[in-house]
Amino acid sequence: MTAPAENLNISEDRWPEEVNSRLLACETTWAYDSPVALIAGLVIVGLCGCLIALSADDQDSSQSQWGTASRIIGATYCLCWSLSFYPQVVTNWRHPQMATRGLSFDFLVLNAIGFACYSVYTTSMCFSGKIRKEYAERFGSTPQVKGNDVVFAWHALLLSSVTLLQVVWIGQTSWRNRVSPRTKVFATILLIACALGATFVSSFKGEWLGYLYFLSAIKVGISITKYIPQAILNCSRKSTKGFQIWNVIFDFSGGILSIAQLIGDSLQEARAQDLNPLSGIFGNPAKFGLGMISIFFDIIFLIQHYLLYRHKSPRPVQLSRMSEDQGSDLEGTTNTPLLL
Repeated sequence: MTAPAENLNISEDRWPEEVNSRLLACETTWAYDSPVALIAGLVIVGLCGCLIALSADDQDSSQSQWGTASRIIGATYCLCWSLSFYPQVVTNWRHPQMATRGLSFDFLVLNAIGFACYSVYTTSMCFSGKIRKEYAERFGSTPQVKGNDVVFAWHALLLSSVTLLQVVWIGQTSWRNRVSPRTKVFATILLIACALGATFVSSFKGEWLGYLYFLSAIKVGISITKYIPQAILNCSRKSTKGFQIWNVIFDFSGGILSIAQLIGDSLQEARAQDLNPLSGIFGNPAKFGLGMISIFFDIIFLIQHYLLYRHKSPRPVQLSRMSEDQGSDLEGTTNTPLLL
């Protein structure tokens, strides 16, 4: 033991303590949520976003330098927000019991509905000639909805549906009892409102653009409500253990890049067509709202994880009424929703 101690410049009598201290420091430095790991992960995602954007063929990008920058920002934000779904899907697959204990079933149902509305909104705004004509008549420009917005929306709907099906399959008959009556009523009202709205616009030849803004408002509203339970849960437990901080990192990065792309595209078009610089932002409230909501709540989560409850053991919290119906096998578990 003397030789290794000399090589590491550690006194022989303090060998065990020094080695353990250095191993702990190395583990902390390269932990999954350490600054080094976060920076490395974001750099890799950024490089992948650049490769995806530059490899895509887009004629608009040749018109200005911002066209290329917008494609890079859009691809990177789409990648960040899309990657935030996969840790939970993998966890559900590798640890199925955690899916029935640690996930909010209310959130999963509402999240799928929200992304279904957002998928219809982005697809229509990007590809429907009738919608784009109505938009031009109202704002005097084209919608600031890009192809990457559409890709993200449908990918998010797919992954949200997969996550919901995972817990339904794992929980089998018990999952129905885990969805609160309030959420069942609220989800039913949303679906009926969407169907009635589409029927009304189609029957009375109303403005489809207004209906799409209604769908986007549903998505923004669901995004606001889904973050609040997680923030409250972290506060009551005085810990963020069991909470995927990488979801927050990707969500936060995607929110910043999403707003940056929207503002840049709006300013570019306003300068080219002599329009109000804010017209593009006001014309796409869903994208701007989702980005701002993500940033606001992600800052709260980052403060909780790195400043308030770092390395703290979780405190026991009272189980929700739905969890108590499942019996004592859920005792001590958390109700952790996904992000985005």
